[in-house]
Amino acid sequence: MPERVIILEFKDRLKHLRKEKNLTQIELASILHYGYTAIANYENGRNQPRINDLIRLANVFGVSLDYLVGISDVKYYMTQDTVLQENIAKKIYEKGMELTLMDKLIICFLYNTSKSSLNTKNFNLDQISKINKTLQNAEQECYIEFSKRFYIFLKDSSFRKIILEQIQNELKQHYLQ
Repeated sequence: MPERVIILEFKDRLKHLRKEKNLTQIELASILHYGYTAIANYENGRNQPRINDLIRLANVFGVSLDYLVGISDVKYYMTQDTVLQENIAKKIYEKGMELTLMDKLIICFLYNTSKSSLNTKNFNLDQISKINKTLQNAEQECYIEFSKRFYIFLKDSSFRKIILEQIQNELKQHYLQ
C-alpha cells in the first residue's frame, strides 16, 4: 500500500514555519512590518496574503512558494544563484530593506556575468583582484544593458556593498576550493 502524503494548507504551513523559527505572531508581523494581528489572521484562515506578501514570507523562512502555500512538500529549490540571492536577501532584511524582483534579476546578472568571465580552472588567491575587476566590468555592462533604475540600484551604497561582498565571497568559495 503506497504511503499517504499529507500536504498542509497555507495557514498550517505558516504556523509550523513560524514556530520552527521560534517566532511569535507579533515578532513575525514586526519583521514583515505588518500590523500585529496580520499573522494571526493568516494562521486562522480569516485572511489570505497577496502574492507579494507570500514572496516576503517565503523569503523570511527561506522556503519555496510552492512549499509555503502547500502545493509541494519540497521545502527548498536552491540553486547556486538562489542560495546567493537568499544570503543577500537576509543581509538586506537585517538592514530593514527588501529585494524586489528586479533586484534579484540584477544580482543574477552580476553574478553570472562575473562567473562566466572568471570561468577558469587555474584560479588562485593571486587572482582576487580579477574578481574585483570583473565585478567592475559587470557594473559597466549593467549600465549599458539595463535601465537607469538598475544603475541607481548599483550605486546605492548599502545595497551595493552587501551584494558585491556576497558575490565576492561566493566567487572566492567557488574558485578557491
